[in-house]
Amino acid sequence: MTRVFNLSGGKCSAYMTILSQPTPDDIVLFTDTGREHPATYKFLDEIEKNEGFKVHRAAYTHRRSPGQTGFDALTNWKRYLPNRVKRICTVELKIMVARRYLRPLVGLRFEQYIGFRADEERTTGQKLSKYLQRDDNQVPAL
Repeated sequence: MTRVFNLSGGKCSAYMTILSQPTPDDIVLFTDTGREHPATYKFLDEIEKNEGFKVHRAAYTHRRSPGQTGFDALTNWKRYLPNRVKRICTVELKIMVARRYLRPLVGLRFEQYIGFRADEERTTGQKLSKYLQRDDNQVPAL
């Protein structure tokens, strides 16, 4: 089964991905919001160059926002900014973009690897225990 590593451009997801030693059959995926810091893009380029695996890059697009990608396309189409009531960034810019990108490549069945920080639950206020289930074939949570 294909392994998919979600690479955010941060230290935890990069460390998890490097430790897992992706093979050419695996997919290392960066979902680009279009609003990342320039150092993040440089970091991704360096990982790709130094670790020897391809980083697939996918970004949100919408037919009602021609010529725009990521956050700009999303806010142009939705006509409002994400807020506490309408928390659309993660779902629209990360999860749905990854699904749309992966479906033609690997279908709906794959192992997904996501790097969480140890304090992620405290900082996001979301329960992460459902994501931290692991079996002997998975890299332990870092």
